[in-house]
Amino acid sequence: MTDGLFPSALRELREDLTKRTAIVVLLSAGVILGISGPFDTFRSLPAFPRVAYWTTVVVLTFVTGSLVSNLVHAALPERAGWPRLVMSTCAVGAAVTAVLSALNLILFGTWHATWSEFLELLGIVTLISGVIEICSFALRADTLSEPERPAPLLERLPLEKRGPLVGLSAEDHYVRVVTRKGTELVLMRLSDAMREVGTTRGLQIHRSHWIALDQIRRITRNGDRGEAVLSDGSIRPISRGYMSAVRAAGLLPRGRTV
Repeated sequence: MTDGLFPSALRELREDLTKRTAIVVLLSAGVILGISGPFDTFRSLPAFPRVAYWTTVVVLTFVTGSLVSNLVHAALPERAGWPRLVMSTCAVGAAVTAVLSALNLILFGTWHATWSEFLELLGIVTLISGVIEICSFALRADTLSEPERPAPLLERLPLEKRGPLVGLSAEDHYVRVVTRKGTELVLMRLSDAMREVGTTRGLQIHRSHWIALDQIRRITRNGDRGEAVLSDGSIRPISRGYMSAVRAAGLLPRGRTV
């Protein structure tokens, strides 16, 4: 379930939408466009419906563009570089154009009068998508070029056991740190170890267990509890009190109740 491209793209989109900055930017863009009324909407729509329309447009295009972009970038290898950027731009442009056309058809009952009108919209949307994709690509390249300091927790391990974190488990006064290169017992509390995982995205699933999200291979349920199967084949229990956090992280199907 967690290996699929679509769930992964949805998680990235959910993270973007929960950021305060993203929400403020989207709403501000909708209000500004609503006030200015581009594409003749200033004359055709009253003030409040115009702001509501453009806010809807901004949010829908952002959601569509981000989801499609995440899917393309996840499906193609990092080394694809510029070909991946071009494919992502074209896919986002086509998807956003389709969403805008459908929205205008639903709200106003209008469709493109001619193919040239449709192609003009497609070209404008694709051009904007290309600019956004290039900026995102440049930001990712700068991030990748900067040497990343290992998580503070890894510095407590022998050099040969330092690798991607898989999970943490409390054992008496120690924490068993599991990486893709081995395991090591460290004298510390689980809560302190969790604060030292650095940029590794993870989730506490039990009072004695923390797991890295990118190392989860399968989540199974057993009543109001569950189990997480990790990349090394090990299984960690999910206690009842943490099932809601597991669902909030997108690791369980929607509509299931604990």
